[in-house]
Amino acid sequence: MLNRRELTAMLGALPGSALLGGNAWAAETIPFYASAGPNLMLYRLDVAAASLTLAGSITLPANVQYAWPHPSGKILYVAASNSQPGSGPMGTAGADKNHYALAFKVGADGQLAPHGERRLLPVRPLHISTDHTGSFLFIAYNVPSQVTVHKLNADGSIGSLVEQTGRIDFGIYAHQIRATPGNQTLTLCSRGNDATATKPEDPGHIEVLSFKNGQLANLQSIAPSSISGGTGIGFGPRHLEVVLGGIQVRPNAVDIAA
Repeated sequence: MLNRRELTAMLGALPGSALLGGNAWAAETIPFYASAGPNLMLYRLDVAAASLTLAGSITLPANVQYAWPHPSGKILYVAASNSQPGSGPMGTAGADKNHYALAFKVGADGQLAPHGERRLLPVRPLHISTDHTGSFLFIAYNVPSQVTVHKLNADGSIGSLVEQTGRIDFGIYAHQIRATPGNQTLTLCSRGNDATATKPEDPGHIEVLSFKNGQLANLQSIAPSSISGGTGIGFGPRHLEVVLGGIQVRPNAVDIAA
């Protein structure tokens, strides 16, 4: 049975149809990427037969945490780390204690090849995504709660870190960072933490950030009043998706349309 990390990695790696764009695949099959630990695997998904056939695999230096496609569909960005989530066993799951952002070029057959320089990250990354022009790469971390920004080079490889000049509130337990359709703001799901026997609950929020030339700034902090009176207590957003007519938030247990 898949654990939460393996399932998240499988979902985060995305169906390959979101990646390949005009690349040539048989009409009856599409590429599908999944991961288990440090192994990132390519499957051929036969839609008619509802079956997966392994077509290749690459091994990363650490466990896959999340993956995201370049807007062109020709590059896949992967965040990797052997560190364990705060709710699980502490320490690392392997000998490599580094944290990485890596880029892979997507071949016409869906196979992945390393692309450009791998980038070391400060701590375990939870989520990785790009802006809609493919100019910047955003990475969210939970401990400490933060977001880093890297420039993306013209060829899609990962460029230098954009040092932030302002003080930014990332909330408690940053979990997902996404560019909005207008590509001028970001939404950051800050999950908060459940109460324990020795510690009260940490509030959850959706932070709205502006970005210009890679520089981030706080615009708004949202905690639905229908749940918590605007305090963020009882609201634990993990992921957010723009849907027709509004925004859908996935908190700890149920979907809430806001």
